[in-house]
Amino acid sequence: RIRKNIPMDREGSLSIIVPNHNEEYISLMNQYLKYLFPTAQIIISNDPEGRGKGWAVREGLKNADGKIICFIDGDFDIRPEFILRLLQELDGYDIIVARKKLDKVRFKRKLLTILSRILIKLMFNIPVSDTQTGLKIFRKNALTEWKSDGFGFDCEILYHAKKQGCRIKEIPIDCTVSDPKGLRDITKTFCELMRIT
Repeated sequence: RIRKNIPMDREGSLSIIVPNHNEEYISLMNQYLKYLFPTAQIIISNDPEGRGKGWAVREGLKNADGKIICFIDGDFDIRPEFILRLLQELDGYDIIVARKKLDKVRFKRKLLTILSRILIKLMFNIPVSDTQTGLKIFRKNALTEWKSDGFGFDCEILYHAKKQGCRIKEIPIDCTVSDPKGLRDITKTFCELMRIT
C-alpha cells in the first residue's frame, strides 16, 4: 500500500543517507528502506570511530546521485515511512524538516528540547522550531557545505540555507527517544553552534 502512494518520479532521483555509528538495527533499516523505496539510492554512511553525525552525513553525501537528498537516523526512533510524508510536501519548497511531537516525551527531555529550540531560534532566527530531529529532505542545490562534525551540522545547514533564501517547511511527526543526549552531547553541540557564522 505504501509503494502505490510513492511519487515515482521523485523516488528515482532520491538519495537517502543514513549515518551509522554502530546502530543495532542498521541492517534492518537498510533492508526496509530498499523495500519502501526500491529505486532510490540508499547510502549507509559508517562512522565506527564516532567522528560525528555531521561527518558521517558529509561522507555519505559524496556518493549521493539524487536531485533530492534525505537524511534519516538509523535507530528507528523515526519510522522510515515518514520520508514519504515529507516528500509529498516538497512542492514549492527547497527543504522539508521533520519536527518531533513532544506529547509522548518525558518531562526532562521535553524541557531540554523546548529550551534548545528557544536558544537556537534566538541565535539564528531559523524559520523552523526544531532543527535537531533526525529526518530532513533537501533539494540538492539547497545543500551547502558545513563544518560541524557533530549534532550541530543540522543547524548550520539550515542557517546557511535561510541566508540563501531557501524555502523551508516544517512537518510534525511522531517519534521515540530511545537514546537521549546527555549533558556532554548537549555541551558539545552548543559549542559547535557558537562557531557557526
